[in-house]
Amino acid sequence: MTARTPLRVLLSVRGLETKHDPTRNPYIDLLVQSLPSDVEVVQFGWREALVGRFDVFHSHWPEALVRSRSRRVRALEHVLFALFVCRLRLARKGVVHTAHNDRPHEAAGRVEAALLRFYQASVTLVVDINGVRPTRSSTPRVLIPHGDYAPWLASHPRARAERGRLCTFGMIRPYKNVPGLLRAFHDLADPSATLSVLGGVADPALRDEIEQLGARDDRVELHLRFATDRELVDQITRSELVVLPYRHMKNTGAGIYALTLGRPLLVPRTDETLAMREEFGARWVHVFDGDLTAETLAGAVQHVRAATGGAPDLSGRDWSRHGADYRRAYLASRPVRRSRPVTAPRA
Repeated sequence: MTARTPLRVLLSVRGLETKHDPTRNPYIDLLVQSLPSDVEVVQFGWREALVGRFDVFHSHWPEALVRSRSRRVRALEHVLFALFVCRLRLARKGVVHTAHNDRPHEAAGRVEAALLRFYQASVTLVVDINGVRPTRSSTPRVLIPHGDYAPWLASHPRARAERGRLCTFGMIRPYKNVPGLLRAFHDLADPSATLSVLGGVADPALRDEIEQLGARDDRVELHLRFATDRELVDQITRSELVVLPYRHMKNTGAGIYALTLGRPLLVPRTDETLAMREEFGARWVHVFDGDLTAETLAGAVQHVRAATGGAPDLSGRDWSRHGADYRRAYLASRPVRRSRPVTAPRA
C-alpha cells in the first residue's frame, strides 16, 4: 500500500467518533492512536459492513455485535451478521481477530454460538496478546503483546500506597471470583487491612452475594458501579497490592493496568500469569494455587513489603511499536488473490 491509497480497516467497534468514551475499553483507543498514518480506521456499522469499502476487518469481542437486549433487534443482528460473514468470505477480505479471551465472558445461545463459529472459520489471522498460544490452531497467528496504559493514564494524579490496603477492580463477572476474595479477606486477622472492590455487576444474584459478604466486614469498601479512570488510579495507587482472584485467566488487561500504575499483582497460577511473572519478575507478579485463602493474602503482602521502590519494566508493552506490528498483521491477513491463468489463443 502507498500513502495515496491507505489501508482501510473496519473495526468491530461503534462510537469511535466519541473520543475518550469512558465506557469503552481503553485498548481500542490506544490501538487506533498507535496505527501509522496510512492505516484508515472505519468504525463499525451495518451499512459499512455490508456495502462499505474496506480492505481488512479487525474484530475485538465479536459477540458484542449480536447481543442487543431487544429480541427483535438481536434477531435482525443475527441475519445481518451472517450476511456480513458471507461477504467477508466471498470478497476474500482480510479478517484479523485479536484474542482477548478464549471464549465470550457470558454464555452464548445456540444461534449466537453457531454464528461465532461461522465467523471464526473466516478469520485469516489471529493476534495473540500474550506469549501462550493454543497447541492446536489451523489459523495463522502472530504475537502483539497487550500494550500498557501509560498514554491513557498520564494525566491522572497518583496517590501513595497505604499500608494494608488491597483492591480488586474491573467489570465483575462470576469467573472473577470476587466472593472468594471477600471470604478470604474476612478470615484475614490483620485489623488494619482494608479491601476496596470497584466495578459494575450485571448479575443481580452475584451483586446480592457480594453485598452480603461485604456487609459482614467493616474493613471492606464496595463500589459496585462503573468507575472512571481517575477513580481507578486513585484506588489502585492507594493500595499495596492488587488482587485478581479469577477462577481462570487467559489475558488480563486489568493486570497490565495495575502494573502501569506501579502496583504488584496477586493472580492465580496459569500459563499466562507465569509468563507475566517471567516478563515482569516475581516481585511484581505473585501467583497462588488452588483456592484463595487469608494465608495467601498475608503472604503476598509480606513479600510486597520486603521489596519496595522501583517500577516494573513495561518497555515490551510500548504502543509505539505495536501500531506498526498491527499494520503488518493487516497486510499479512489479506488472502493472496490468484490470477487466472492466461490461455494462449488458438491458431
